[in-house]
Amino acid sequence: MFLSSDTTPDDRELDVLAHVHQAQPEDGNAPAQVSQRSIANALGMSVGLTNAILKRLAEKGFLMMRRINQHNVHYLVTPAGIEMIGHRSYLYLRRTIGHVVRYKERLREFCRQQKREGITEIVLVGESDLTFLLEWCAEKEGLRFRVEPAGLAAPHRRPGGGETPPAHVGTVHLLSELHPEPASHAAGAPAAAIPLHEIVLGNH
Repeated sequence: MFLSSDTTPDDRELDVLAHVHQAQPEDGNAPAQVSQRSIANALGMSVGLTNAILKRLAEKGFLMMRRINQHNVHYLVTPAGIEMIGHRSYLYLRRTIGHVVRYKERLREFCRQQKREGITEIVLVGESDLTFLLEWCAEKEGLRFRVEPAGLAAPHRRPGGGETPPAHVGTVHLLSELHPEPASHAAGAPAAAIPLHEIVLGNH
């Protein structure tokens, strides 16, 4: 289905559309019994803006509105609306996969570089959403890998730096992205741990 820019829903309209769709019964045929105020509160918008968006969605053919009485309106997402929600989900998934591929490439190169510099073990301080990627990359480069809970690590020297004597030669510590504060201030983190987010964002 070809849609012009005038009929394609914008992000706020898609947010409202997806919220109404989620409120519909599982069979998808019964209308969603949600109020404009509940939609507005859930999405952090004013009731006036929510009302305007619902009307635009109906005009564009993505939503059906049926007034039950003065205070109640039932909403039903049309097949065209469901298609737009699915398209948005697809684009989100494609972007996510793209991020994972880039993160894996950067982590693999980091592990490869560490091995060239004589590192034999990578320790991740704290849990991370990227643990599985880092572990896979370390294994592929023949490096040992383990996760160390924050609070148990001793100070280590950052590769290439000499400010802190190394406690374990051949080991490099990475600081989980769940510790956004500077590595030197993270509770229990090695004094010279490398922030994981710097690696995956290409800043290291």
